[in-house]
Amino acid sequence: MKARGFGTSYDEYSRFLEKTPEEYKFLLDDITINVTEFFRDSETFDAFRNEVLPQLLFEKRKRKSKIVRIWSAGCSIGEEPYTIGIILHEKLGTALNNHLISIHAADIDEKALKAARAGIYDANALKNISIRYRTTLILTEMASIS
Repeated sequence: MKARGFGTSYDEYSRFLEKTPEEYKFLLDDITINVTEFFRDSETFDAFRNEVLPQLLFEKRKRKSKIVRIWSAGCSIGEEPYTIGIILHEKLGTALNNHLISIHAADIDEKALKAARAGIYDANALKNISIRYRTTLILTEMASIS
């Protein structure tokens, strides 16, 4: 709002948005933070690995279902959904092939999704990934970004 000269007037900026729909793109770019990192928030991924995933797989076995669908909302440039893929590979090993697993990653930022689809990360981005996983193709094979 300040960048467009509206100060703190939400009403004026709202009217401007109504008259200038292309402003939504600039607003979206400003309010999306795209903070992401492999294995970011380790407590969350530990809970996924040690509590959520075992329970999910137990329920699937009980129902005789091999379908596992995971949705990563607000995936930014993709490190979280790829992390989920790494954890699935780590926990299931060769049993991964006994399941029909899909990881759907979504974000409102199209530029971030394009980067997620590419799945190309620099060495600094991979700092939280073990050497074992960095030297395999797991990062490019595990997630379906849509």
